[in-house]
Amino acid sequence: MGVLLDKKSVDSAQLFLDKKGFSFAQNIGGQELKDYFRILAIPQYVLIDREGKIQQVYQGYHDEIEDEVKTLLAQVK
Repeated sequence: MGVLLDKKSVDSAQLFLDKKGFSFAQNIGGQELKDYFRILAIPQYVLIDREGKIQQVYQGYHDEIEDEVKTLLAQVK
């Protein structure tokens, strides 16, 4: 699931998801959600396993994130 903190970014976020081939829901949040999840950087990615345990948190963006996430997902298959 993706959470957007800015309603104006919905279209650009969907273009990014389409380009990358991702298919997950997007929701719109605000400051309350940002505070609750202690979002300190944008983007922030949180990889949560099937049991609901946080496996990895990425703050900001770097080119290796996609490969790292794919590696982590391959380990749980």
